[in-house]
Amino acid sequence: MIWLFPRLQLEGTPFYEGWHNQERILDVRFWRYLFFALALVSIAKGQFMPPAPTPVKWAQQHWALATLCFATAAAYCLPAILRARAYRYPAAVSLLVFCYLVAGTMVGFGKEHYLVTFIVIIVAAWCLRTSVFSSVCFVAAAIYLQWDYSHLAGVSQAVAVSFSSGVVVFVAIARSDYAGRIRYYVAEQTMLATQEQAIEISIEFSDRIRAFLPKEISNRVTREIVEAQLSVQQAVEAVLRPKDQQICCLFTDIRGFTRGTKENAAFVSDGVIPNVVRCSRLVENHHGIPRKVGDLLFAYFDDSSSKANIVRCLSAAYEIVEANARFNQTNAFGLNIRRYLLVSTGTARVGNLGGLDTSIEISAEGQPVDLLGQMDQLTKSPQFREHVNETDIVLCPESANLVRQSGLECHLRQISLLQLGAPSLTLGGVETLWVLPMTEANKQNLIDAADALADVPLSSMTALSSNARETLL
Repeated sequence: MIWLFPRLQLEGTPFYEGWHNQERILDVRFWRYLFFALALVSIAKGQFMPPAPTPVKWAQQHWALATLCFATAAAYCLPAILRARAYRYPAAVSLLVFCYLVAGTMVGFGKEHYLVTFIVIIVAAWCLRTSVFSSVCFVAAAIYLQWDYSHLAGVSQAVAVSFSSGVVVFVAIARSDYAGRIRYYVAEQTMLATQEQAIEISIEFSDRIRAFLPKEISNRVTREIVEAQLSVQQAVEAVLRPKDQQICCLFTDIRGFTRGTKENAAFVSDGVIPNVVRCSRLVENHHGIPRKVGDLLFAYFDDSSSKANIVRCLSAAYEIVEANARFNQTNAFGLNIRRYLLVSTGTARVGNLGGLDTSIEISAEGQPVDLLGQMDQLTKSPQFREHVNETDIVLCPESANLVRQSGLECHLRQISLLQLGAPSLTLGGVETLWVLPMTEANKQNLIDAADALADVPLSSMTALSSNARETLL
């Protein structure tokens, strides 16, 4: 049944319209050229070939063939024919008439030449480009129309029946590929639909994962998927694989958090949470990787360029200072968020430190991180608040050296831990800290350095183009 009616393979699938439209476009394009070529051949044959010994209106027959072919070619330029479901009918009728008229022109040449008309039927059936059943029906109709001419040409009935049977069998076998083409089309479309569904699932899964990742990590994962052709899981593993890296760290904690929650019920919901979210976005805007724990915000900058790290870290810290001050001045709840911005530099182990058998924990461990914890303890002492304002950024000695080595013309102020009445920090024997006050000159130097850095591609992460998601579909 499928052999006779191949379109049954399309029943119950969403591919019928697609096949029909594709087939119509190809058929119409083929028939336009075919009938135009047949018209020219008919004119040439009528003008230059000698007429039959017993002509039956030789010239009129060939001009009728040419007119028919030109008319059919023109018909397939009409929008109404192109949109019609029965678009194949004009070609079928024209080919039948063509076979009939060709048979008429061959009568006078005798039975030897008349057998050429059977070849014409075979070619016409192939040009109709349809199923086995329709092709056999077409052949039967063409043979019926030519039957009287075969007797006039002197072809015996036995020979005519034999040739007719052979033509039917040959056409049936020749058009068997039509079912195969439909079968291949269904398989191809099924595969494409499966691939598209897999891509959509991958994108959805990727989006869900990216929603839980810092923006910088998410961008790196997307780059690995697009450029390295990795799966989502492979990309996440590659990006978050723990490694030792020279980094700049930023740490800030809200002072008086416990007292604030007791004094004002809106302190957390209307103050702390919006403030932490805003600070995290400022870090991400400078390609930092933040980690939030309650009111505490830790971030690290891990570009391979030390200058890039210190500039981005200080720029993010400066913007956090500005945002915090602006929040304290403008919020309608009379809330006051007090933060100190602390910066350290050194080698640390960064990435997914939680392993793959537990939840992802993107963070950093090492000397600069531990040093920040000790620096944070100093912010709780009254002596510290006498020497450092909330608008200042506090740097470890290595960070201060990096500022000077990077050519940042920022004014730094040194503070001895003895002035703060505190012992030296145990990590690295640190005895002094450096303060970067947010003066107008320091602000402008940071802004200029950040602007200059924005024109240079990231060393460890190339910015993704806007069509990175389309490349994925």
